[in-house]
Amino acid sequence: MGTVHAKEHSTMTYGEMDRNSAVTDKKTVNLQEIQARVDKVNVEGLNRTQEDIIKRTVKELFKVNNFEEVIKEVHRTQVKLESLGCFSNISALIDVSSGPKATSQGYEVTYFVKELKRVKGSVNTVIGRDNEGSRVVGTVAPNVFGRAEKLHCEFSYGSRQTSTFNVGFYKPFILNTLAELNTSVFQNESDWPNSGYKQIDRGTSIGLGFPFMQNIRHTVQWEGCWRELNMNTRYVSFDVREESGHTLKSAVKHILTVDTRNTPLMPTFGSLLQCTSEIAGLGGNIRFLKNEVLLQHNVEIFPETVIQGSVTGGVMRPLGSQKEIHICDKFFLGGPQSLRGFISRGVGPVADKNFIGGTLYWAGALHLYAPLPFKPGAGGIGDLFRTHLFVNAGNVGSFNIDFSDRRWLHEFRESTRLAYGAGLAIRLGQLARVEINYVIPVLFDKSDGINRGVQFGIGVHFL
Repeated sequence: MGTVHAKEHSTMTYGEMDRNSAVTDKKTVNLQEIQARVDKVNVEGLNRTQEDIIKRTVKELFKVNNFEEVIKEVHRTQVKLESLGCFSNISALIDVSSGPKATSQGYEVTYFVKELKRVKGSVNTVIGRDNEGSRVVGTVAPNVFGRAEKLHCEFSYGSRQTSTFNVGFYKPFILNTLAELNTSVFQNESDWPNSGYKQIDRGTSIGLGFPFMQNIRHTVQWEGCWRELNMNTRYVSFDVREESGHTLKSAVKHILTVDTRNTPLMPTFGSLLQCTSEIAGLGGNIRFLKNEVLLQHNVEIFPETVIQGSVTGGVMRPLGSQKEIHICDKFFLGGPQSLRGFISRGVGPVADKNFIGGTLYWAGALHLYAPLPFKPGAGGIGDLFRTHLFVNAGNVGSFNIDFSDRRWLHEFRESTRLAYGAGLAIRLGQLARVEINYVIPVLFDKSDGINRGVQFGIGVHFL
């Protein structure tokens, strides 16, 4: 950004200029060499937004020393103002400073903003886990107390008769607008037919998210949840039936995210590392320690042709007097978003045709994404489509991990599932992604729920 090229003004007419010649007399201006400072910052259009949060947001503008830094910091500050979620439209103007306190190298920056309405509602359709569609009705009150707080209420009803009700409150910290506090009260109803039960969660949560370095973010969350588990048919296995009833879970979770990808849906470069640790037992009757890790890397080998590799895994164990992990907390594998070629929750331990999950899992995938042949619709709708070749593998189970006896590791490795296929990936704006694949399972257990042939998936997070 540090160099500006300008052509010298010419008085020649077009008739006097040779058509094959070019004007080569240029002046080069290095913006870093132009001394500059910001004398004043104005924000026009404020009504209920408090001045203290605006001052904290724009304070870095007063630390610039040259004109290049002015331009960059004006843009960064505009992004910060947009991230507050208080305004629907923001524009910036840089002008020479004027007035009795103006300096010879001073500039004046003015932001024109339009505050959001006090209350706004929405009705839309979203796609959740296992391709379930839901109608969502929500109400949001932005900038409740003038410091970028947000109160929201949301109700959704799914195509499989699942429902969710959530009331949440969000507040960024004035000292750092990238740090945020989230609290919510919720009730979730979900149906897991392949595991033979329905689940109702009622509870509350509070979470703190904050950046540590560039592209690195920490989230610490506590959740208290009263869970009710019921059978969805009278033919459910005894292993699932004996875990029906009520449980109370109190857990603390920490999530470390390092994300350098250019976009989460169809990245062309960058990596994602996410480490999740959860400990339950701070009250309630559920006690366990759970750890998960996800790693993804993307390399663009040719223009718009990307190789993507992903691997994920997790392990958990009971704590204290608890001897077994409850089925609600176990790991499950299978489905278009986790292990293609298998039905949802269709891999791992089975009890009378009900998949009951495990305490240890891993999964990996290798993908090749390329544009459509001959690039129809390039520069428009065609850019939303990618052809897709992939191979994925994984396993889930409950094993007694003993590093002095490696038989469990051999068994876990020998029972790996594997599938490969090809298909089409479609990006729905920045909201979700659709996959239509033809999958061929290669390695599987006779009790697995395989999905040979066409498999359809829609969601945000894919392995």
